[in-house]
Amino acid sequence: MLPKLSDQDRNWYILKGYEIRETPFYRVWYLNGEFHRLDGPAVEWSTSACEWYLNGRPVTEKEHRIAVNEMMKKEETYDN
Repeated sequence: MLPKLSDQDRNWYILKGYEIRETPFYRVWYLNGEFHRLDGPAVEWSTSACEWYLNGRPVTEKEHRIAVNEMMKKEETYDN
């Protein structure tokens, strides 16, 4: 069984525009109706298996890490 998200964590995601669906067997993050999560896997299973998605597109964990790092670099460029 997955550990329950704290209300604080759930509210943070909701403020960012995410929808989270949970059962005892899985937890799924959606953004704009698509599987998506920047800070971890978009699908977590109670078996500890994970699935990584960006904007509805399945990616490997490595592809996810590279894409998120690139997004963060672009954000830093705009912030300066």
